Amino acid sequence: MDQVTLLAELRALADHVPDFHLFTPTSRIHHEWLGKVHALVEQWNRYEAPSVRTHISYINVDVARDMGVSGIVGALHRAIADLELRVPNSADKVFGPGAVYD
Repeated sequence: MDQVTLLAELRALADHVPDFHLFTPTSRIHHEWLGKVHALVEQWNRYEAPSVRTHISYINVDVARDMGVSGIVGALHRAIADLELRVPNSADKVFGPGAVYD
């Protein structure tokens, strides 16, 4: 995956963090979001991914959930910040399939 697309995907996840106060062990919304974050962080930096996986395991424990979410969101924003430094400014606009480019 190219860095421009990766950055756009990470930004979309950062803009739509699910409410983890509503987390249940079978919550599809939460697990899909967590899976996407892990997969994209792995694409960004394979050495950061194990930390994200560890924080994901904290999500299942009520008293550790906030710590887990904080670690995951922190890694997500580190990835975004790093990619923003690497991707040229002209790549600020990402057009999806069917989007009109002027």
